[in-house]
Amino acid sequence: NEINEKNANKAITRGDVARIIGLADIVILENEQEACEVELYDIGSVDDATYSMLTHCVATGLILGYDDASYKPEKALTRAEVATLLTRLLDRVEE
Repeated sequence: NEINEKNANKAITRGDVARIIGLADIVILENEQEACEVELYDIGSVDDATYSMLTHCVATGLILGYDDASYKPEKALTRAEVATLLTRLLDRVEE
């Protein structure tokens, strides 16, 4: 669709990845959705779907915030961060 085509070459954000990794964990791996109190001060501006998946990812240990208790949902991911997330997701396959 037009939205996907428009964003195809745009950098992916940490918020986008929270949604993707959370959905992969729930839908593909068939894990139960979990939630927790998230003490990351900068996630109040994300949409409900991103917030839901982000709390799931934090509850399951897939995603961690920064040392300053932020998540920086609009920040692009580094290759190292993507590799870490994929490794954590694959570790859940083995559980």
